[in-house]
Amino acid sequence: MSDNGAGDAIKLEPGDLLTVEETARLLRLTISGVMRLKDREGLPCYRVGSRLLFDRREIGMWLAPRRLDVVKQ
Repeated sequence: MSDNGAGDAIKLEPGDLLTVEETARLLRLTISGVMRLKDREGLPCYRVGSRLLFDRREIGMWLAPRRLDVVKQ
């Protein structure tokens, strides 16, 4: 088992890492919209070779504090 420098190795399942295109579909954005979120808002991603990959779980954690609560009147 390799060490990622932060303790236990990351355990990945098929579908955990998404391409830019898959992330755009998940978030219902354009590819340029995903890139804008990455650059301006800190959407977490990984560079593997020349590709960017996004962790589905990290996207969920990144989105959680951005949730808008609607108050019913």
